[in-house]
Order: sequence, then C-alpha cells, then structure tokens
Amino acid sequence: MRKFLTPGNIFYGILIVLLLIPTTRVLIQSRILRLVLTSPGIEESGENLNSRKILLYNMNDQQEHLEIGNGKPVLINLWATWCGPCVAEMPSLNKLHEKYKGKVDFALISSEENDVLKNFIKKNEYTFPIYHLGQALPVALESNQLPTTYIIGSDGKILMSETGAKNWNSSAVHEVLNKELGYTNK
Repeated sequence: MRKFLTPGNIFYGILIVLLLIPTTRVLIQSRILRLVLTSPGIEESGENLNSRKILLYNMNDQQEHLEIGNGKPVLINLWATWCGPCVAEMPSLNKLHEKYKGKVDFALISSEENDVLKNFIKKNEYTFPIYHLGQALPVALESNQLPTTYIIGSDGKILMSETGAKNWNSSAVHEVLNKELGYTNK
C-alpha cells in the first residue's frame, strides 16, 4: 500500500480527477497549452473575399457589419469559453488587439450566451470585441474546428488560416499585419 501512495501517484490521481471536472479541465488544459503555443504559419490561401459584409451581433445584441476587402485587414477568430485551446490563445489575441486596434478589424465570434461571454471577458480583462453571427460565414471561412482564426488582407485575400491554439502576438503575425498596413521596420 505504501508503494502505491507515493507523492507522484497522488499528484497524478488528483490531476486525473481535476481533468474530469469540466471547469477545471479547461483551465488546466489552457494553462498547459499556453506553454507550448507556436506561431501560426504564413500561407496565403489565394481565396479572395473582397467586398463582403458579414452581419454580426455585438454583446448588446446590436447589428454590426464586418466589412472584408474595404482597405483594412480583418482578423476573425471562431472560439468558445469551454474550448481549452481557445482559452489558451486568448491572451495572445488580446495583446495583438491592443497593438493593432483601430488599424485592424477584430471579430472574435462565439455562439455562447452573452452572459457567459461577458463574464469570461470581464474575469480575464480582455478588450477585444466579441460577436455572434447574424448570417452564415462565406464558404471559405467555414470551419467545424475550434479555435479557427483567419487574417484577411485589406483587399479581401485570406493571408493566414489556422486551426488550433497559436501565439497570435508573434513576430510572424506582426510581419504580415505590418506589411498589410504599409509599415516598415516595426
């Protein structure tokens, strides 16, 4: 019996129990994933979505239109609060938003209830805008995986498309956005 109750076995036993509880599972999973987030790849898809308007609803249930191909880059992130990888990449998305807000349109899209989303944002002090879809996304932006993130150029061309948790505040993403915005050496 003593060999079984080693500190390592007790730790792993507690960890397994905590991973069975949904609320602690997301927290543990997101914290572990944050340690190993990688930068997204730079791979233009060639898809062009210029002159598209996507109907969205903000957290106050007011309609807004996200304009693609209007001369401003766009970042779209599909996510949920119950998704560990989604939660893991949120700090990097928030930092990216803080750096590029006003220059890049951000739309973090979830299908969860407003109260759940508002509590999550308030608890984590995130500043990015969150929306619900008011219409289907264009086919090129459809995904059945969370998280999925797209960076779309000012001309409507998809510049980056990634599923899974990534470090969105990386130098690779900065390079893509700076190039789109006409910045040099920033």
